Amino acid sequence: MNKTEDKKSRRERTLRFLRLESRGKIQRVILGIIIGVIGYILLYQLTLPSYKLLSMITVQFNLAILVIPVVGIFSGPLAGLLVGIIGSTGAGALFTQQIIAFGLINISYGLLGFVAGIPRYEKSFSSGRTLGKVILFTMGGLLVMAAVYLSALIMVSGQNLLVTLLYNFLPFFSVSFITLFLMTPVAVRIIDALANYARKRML
Repeated sequence: MNKTEDKKSRRERTLRFLRLESRGKIQRVILGIIIGVIGYILLYQLTLPSYKLLSMITVQFNLAILVIPVVGIFSGPLAGLLVGIIGSTGAGALFTQQIIAFGLINISYGLLGFVAGIPRYEKSFSSGRTLGKVILFTMGGLLVMAAVYLSALIMVSGQNLLVTLLYNFLPFFSVSFITLFLMTPVAVRIIDALANYARKRML
């Protein structure tokens, strides 16, 4: 294989990985980004009841953050990345008028969607194996997001590590973990069922 063919092959693999290999896939990515960003911003201000465990662990569902991996799962890693970055940046600009940690926190949200969108979920989401993959990659995305998020907090908080962990990071991580672990497979399953129903109605 010569250099031209090798370069073309890498380009094709990259486009396929990002779900940009055809016009239909590109349209799906764009649609996912638009719906995801709007959905994130709309849900950002929605606050559900919360409960405290041991005065530090917060039990609550954050529906806005749920949008990010779901878009990645259905539209690919590029869509998940951009929804996380643009959605969180847009919500921050609209509702808090600030960008925290030079945008590193926004990037951490994008990485959640990117990792969740890496696999190609070819089979029906009614399969336990497919839903297991959804949970696995979403949790992987959460760990990557948490590492970048914590680094950003330490960089800008001006507090010692223990205080930052207990009072800034732990509540965020506990809410994110509970939401993503419990709600992502449910949301994916519901959306997949609705999409299948709509397709059957159109036939």
